[in-house]
Amino acid sequence: MTATTASPAGAAFDALADHSLGCPTCRPDPDRPGLAPPECPQALELYRAWRRAWRSERSAAA
Repeated sequence: MTATTASPAGAAFDALADHSLGCPTCRPDPDRPGLAPPECPQALELYRAWRRAWRSERSAAA
């Protein structure tokens, strides 16, 4: 990420991306194609936080 300050939605998205790339539960298993990875509660919470921030920013811009 650059030196600029990210918006709250941008920061939440970065946290979700960082978690998803580093979490063994979130990554698909290449030996088992077609199977969805198990649900990760932390990823779901990070997604919800991003979604709330994104919707808040969108409604503030309107």
